[in-house]
Amino acid sequence: MENKQLNEKESLELITRMINNTQQKLEKGNGLPFLIWGYTTILVSLVVWYFFSTTGNPNWNYLWFLIPVIGFPTMMRIIRKQEKGVKTYIDRIIGYVWIVFGIAGLIVSTSAIFLWNIPILFIVILMMGSGTAITGLIIRFKPIIFSGFAGIFLSFLCLIVKGYESILIFAIIFFGHHGYTRTYFKWERAKKMTTDKIILSRWFLFSMLLTAFILPPFASKGFIPSEIGNIVTTTLSNSFVRQLIPYGAVFQIITLLFFIGIIILKNSFRKPFTIFAGCSFGIYAFVQNIAVTDKFGLSFVISNIILMLLTSIVWLRDVSKKENKYTFQNITKKNGWLIPVALFCFWWPMNFSGTPDFNPSHFFTGHVAQSIQFCPMTPVFLTVLIFCKPAVSPSVYRMTAISGTIIGFWNMMSFFNPSTVFVGVYHLPLFLISLYVLIDSFKLQKNDV
Repeated sequence: MENKQLNEKESLELITRMINNTQQKLEKGNGLPFLIWGYTTILVSLVVWYFFSTTGNPNWNYLWFLIPVIGFPTMMRIIRKQEKGVKTYIDRIIGYVWIVFGIAGLIVSTSAIFLWNIPILFIVILMMGSGTAITGLIIRFKPIIFSGFAGIFLSFLCLIVKGYESILIFAIIFFGHHGYTRTYFKWERAKKMTTDKIILSRWFLFSMLLTAFILPPFASKGFIPSEIGNIVTTTLSNSFVRQLIPYGAVFQIITLLFFIGIIILKNSFRKPFTIFAGCSFGIYAFVQNIAVTDKFGLSFVISNIILMLLTSIVWLRDVSKKENKYTFQNITKKNGWLIPVALFCFWWPMNFSGTPDFNPSHFFTGHVAQSIQFCPMTPVFLTVLIFCKPAVSPSVYRMTAISGTIIGFWNMMSFFNPSTVFVGVYHLPLFLISLYVLIDSFKLQKNDV
């Protein structure tokens, strides 16, 4: 059988089809190859930075070899699971490009560890940015081209910043570089999705988790990476809540009246209660996560603010959507134990120093203004939603659980400090109830579909 000779027009059409086919593959997989290597690099970078900065031992640099150890098997597994399709000439060219850059990167990185003292972080970002830009140019894909050249230009930051802090810069550049790629692909899909589908998607959950673990706090003075933990602790322990303690009884009684209203009047009190819940989470965001101190100046915990504001928005959004039906039809013997737990959280028998204080009057006096704090009140709101299942908004259910699980998880770290064990105990309802609701929200979503 003779091979058909293509004319110029047909050749161009064939090349265009191959390019479009490669673009579609990349979009369909959400840029998966870039993201696997990108986020593996980010994770390993943060681990190396943490141990190197805290111990000063350069032997932690051997952990860089975890990147190929994790990346290659993960990539091979993903490739085997993907649908088999026709591999075009363009696909092969891109494959060859990354084989060359991958081998070169491995050789240079190994040489930097064992042989020469060279600015390896700068070289790696420069090479990976170049490979990304070349890939984008081959397939004529502007988001990939932009991402690649951004990596090339930003690589020079690793020459400017010295010491172990350059590792953190390296991780941040990779996060921005590959985060942009992931955001683009997800945004293209998200434009076709409703707000509810976005909130209920797994990638949204992943992005919230990533935000909580990656996004540092802000401090107007004295900010250095090694002080991040101290900035968060100082901000939370000196937040604006302390200035509102004199009004704790007022907040406590108002909050109590709203909960009594929804319990007695049920769905007839839906709109005022939903507005109250939405506004409450908005208040938590600002009064709990912003402080002004001598050491750090104006500081705030950005990730907490984002989580609480998003929770506030989905609650307020339900004022018009009317998906939450406060029927309390799901109160059973199995979940009845949530009632005393919710009452305990509302009581919050602990002072700001983390010492138990079981004075019964705290239930009404709000001794630490607990009714305007996220950690005591979130389990109470979640208990209401659990009792009203399945007639609840999946978005409200999921978003409240995401915020509670993440913030509750951080508070579980209190168990590792003997002086703050009680703080961890008091935050168990937040973490465990939120985690239960987060898992249960996937079942609710499935049943809703």
